[in-house]
Amino acid sequence: MVSAIKQPQITAEDRVLKTKQLEGVLTEKIRQLDVLNASAADLASKEGNLSEMKRLKAEVVHLQGTFTELHRMVDSEKALVGEDFETWKCYNRDMDSLKEWVERAKLAPELEQIRPSTLPEARAYQARLETFNEQCEGKMDELQNAIKNSQNIRYGVKPSEETDRYYMIVSSIYENVQHLLNKTGKLVTNWAILDGDLEKLNGFIERAEMRMGEFGTVQGPAAALPIDLLETKIKSLKLFSNEISEQQAKLIALVHMFDQINHSLSEDGVNGVRDKLKSAKDRLSKLSDDARARINANYESIVEQQNFNAQMTDFSNWMDQIRTSISELENTAVDEIELAVQNVQYLVQQHADKRDTFNQIYAQVKQQSLSNNPMENKLLNETYSSLASNYQNLESSLLQMKDFLQKWVEFLQWHNTTKDQLAYLRESMIKYDVSSEEQLNDANRRISEVAAGIENWRRLSIAMEQEPCISFHDKAHKPVSAINMIADLDHKLVSIRSQVDGKLKEVENTKDRVNKFHQTQKELTDSLKSIEEKLKAIIQAARLSTLDDGMEDLSTLNEKISELCSAKAQVQYEGNLLLKQDVVDTGMEIQEELGKLDKKVTDLQQESDETLRVFSGTSDLYADFNKYNMSFANELKQIEALNNGTVMNFDNKPALQQALDQLKKASETMMKKVKRSLDVVAAKGNELAKTFRGYNPQDCDNILDIIRHNNELFKANLERLIDNSSVLDQKVALYKQADE
Repeated sequence: MVSAIKQPQITAEDRVLKTKQLEGVLTEKIRQLDVLNASAADLASKEGNLSEMKRLKAEVVHLQGTFTELHRMVDSEKALVGEDFETWKCYNRDMDSLKEWVERAKLAPELEQIRPSTLPEARAYQARLETFNEQCEGKMDELQNAIKNSQNIRYGVKPSEETDRYYMIVSSIYENVQHLLNKTGKLVTNWAILDGDLEKLNGFIERAEMRMGEFGTVQGPAAALPIDLLETKIKSLKLFSNEISEQQAKLIALVHMFDQINHSLSEDGVNGVRDKLKSAKDRLSKLSDDARARINANYESIVEQQNFNAQMTDFSNWMDQIRTSISELENTAVDEIELAVQNVQYLVQQHADKRDTFNQIYAQVKQQSLSNNPMENKLLNETYSSLASNYQNLESSLLQMKDFLQKWVEFLQWHNTTKDQLAYLRESMIKYDVSSEEQLNDANRRISEVAAGIENWRRLSIAMEQEPCISFHDKAHKPVSAINMIADLDHKLVSIRSQVDGKLKEVENTKDRVNKFHQTQKELTDSLKSIEEKLKAIIQAARLSTLDDGMEDLSTLNEKISELCSAKAQVQYEGNLLLKQDVVDTGMEIQEELGKLDKKVTDLQQESDETLRVFSGTSDLYADFNKYNMSFANELKQIEALNNGTVMNFDNKPALQQALDQLKKASETMMKKVKRSLDVVAAKGNELAKTFRGYNPQDCDNILDIIRHNNELFKANLERLIDNSSVLDQKVALYKQADE
C-alpha cells in the first residue's frame, strides 16, 4: 500500500485518498493489537502459564512497535503527500491562468504593427505596448512560479514538457512585444524631437516676423533716423540675418530626420509633416530676403543722414545731454525711485522750456525754404522732420519714464503693505494649529484678498517689464525685477495657504469621519435592534419540544453578536481616535453614543448567553424527564400485569399461601422501583417547570399534569395491589380457622 501511494501514474487527489486509507488500516490494526494484547494477558493469567503469558506479551509488544513505526512512517508520508497535493494545486492554478492569457495574447491587437498618422496616435500605441509588455513580464513571473512549483513535486510525472512549451510561447510573445516596443519607442522619440524642434522653429519664425515688422519698411521712415541708429539697425539686421541662416540649417537637419522616420508613418502622417516643413522653409526664405533688402536700404539712408546731422549739431547736442540724463536714470536703485521721479520731472520741464528754441529752428527752416530749390526744400523738410521726430521721441521717452516710475512707486507701496500682511499671517499661523474653522476661513479670506492683489500686480508687472525703460537694482547692485518680487510674495503666500488649506482639509476630513461614525453607529444600532427582535422571537417561540432548534438559532444569533462586537470595537476605536484628535467639537456626543452602544451590546450578549444557558440546561432536564418517565411507564406496566395476572381462587391452602408470598415479594420489589422512578420524574419535572416557566408556562403546566397523572396511576395500582393482597390474606386466614 505504501508503494501504491508512490505510483507516478495516479493523481495527487488519489494519492491523498490512498494515504488516508492506509492510515485508517494501520489505526485499525493497532486497535486490534491492543485488544489482542488484553485478551492474551487475560487468557494467560487464567490458565496460569506465566511463561506463555510473557511470550505472548513480547510478541504483541513487538507487533505494536512495528505497527507504531509504520504509523509514524505513514504520518510522515501523509505530510509529504499533502504538501505535494498543495504544490499540484498551485501549479495547476498558475498554469490555467497562464494558458487563458496565452490564448488571448495570440490575438492581441498590440502585436500588429501600425503606421500612425499623428504623434498622439503613435504614443497611444506605445502606451498599449508598454501595458502589454508589463503583462508579459507578469506572466513570465507567473510561469517561473509554476516551473518552481513543478520542480518541487515529489510524486507523479513532473510536467516539464508543458512548462517548457509554454515558456517558449510566452518568451516568443514577450520578444515580439519587446521588438515592437523598441521600434515604436524610436519612432516616438524621433517624432517627438522633430515635432518639438519644428515647433521651436515655428516659434522663432513667428517672433522673427514680428521683429521684421519692428525694423520698418524697406523705404520710408528709415531715412529720417540718426546714423548711429541706422548703423545699429544694420548690425541688428545682420545678426538677425545670421539667426535666420542658422534656423535654415536646422530646418535641413529636420528634413534629414524626417527622411529617417517617414517610412514608419501613414500617408496622411507623411503629408502632414512634409507640409509643415515646406511652410517653415518658405517663411524662412521670405524672412532672409526681407532682411537683406532692409540692410541695403539702411546703408543708403546713412549717406543721406550725414548731411542732415551736420546741420543739426547744436540741437542734437542738447538732445544728447537729455539722453545722457535719461540714460543715467535707466539704471536706478530701488530705494532711490522717488528721487528718480523728481529728476524725470525736471527733465520734462527742461524739454518744455526748449520748445521756444525748437520753434525758432522751425522758423529758420521755413525762411530758408522760401529761397531754396525744391531739392533743397526736400532736404530741409527731411531735416526738420527728423528734428521734430527726435524732439517728440525725447518727450515720449520722458513721459514714458515718468509713468513707468510712478507705477513702480505704486507697486513698491503695495509690495511693502502685502509683505507686512504676509508676515502677520505667517506669525498668526502658529495659533491656527488649535484654531476654529471660522478662524481658518477668515485667514483663508485674507489669503484670497492678498492673492487677488498678487494676481493683479503680476498682470501689471508683466505689462511693465515687457517694455521696461528703466532697470532697477538693490544696494548690492543686483538686478531687481517686479516679477521676481511678486514671485517671492507668491511663494510665501502659497506656503501659508498650504498650511491653512491643510488644516481646513483636516477639519473637513474629520467632519466626514464624524458623519461616517454616526452612520456606522446608526447601522450598528439598527443591527442591534434586529438582533434584539430575533432574540425576542426565539424566546417567544420557545417550546420544550423544539429546544434544540432554539439553541441552534441562539448559536447563530451569538455569531452575529460576535460580528457586531467586532464592528462595535472598530467604531469605538474610531470614536476614541476622534476624541483624542479633538479637531471637531463633538466630544460629549460621541462619548454618550459610545457608552449607549457598548451597554446595549453588552446587555444583548448577556441576555443571549443567559437564554442559551437556560435552554441548554432545560434541554438536558427535559431529556432526563422523558427518560425517567419512560422507565416509570414501563415499570408501572409490570405492576398492572402483576395485578391482572393475580389468581384469586385456589383449591388448597398451600397453593394459596404460595401465591400470597409470591405476590408480596414481587409487589414489594416492584413498588419500590416504581416509587423511585416516580420520585425522580417528579423531581426532574418540578425543576423543569421552575426553570422554563418564564419562557413557556403552558409546557410547564403540561409537565406538572404528567406528574399528577403518574401519581394517580401509581396510587390506583398500589391500591389494587393492596386489595389483592388483602383478599388473599383473608382467604389464608379462613383456611387457618378451618384447620383449627
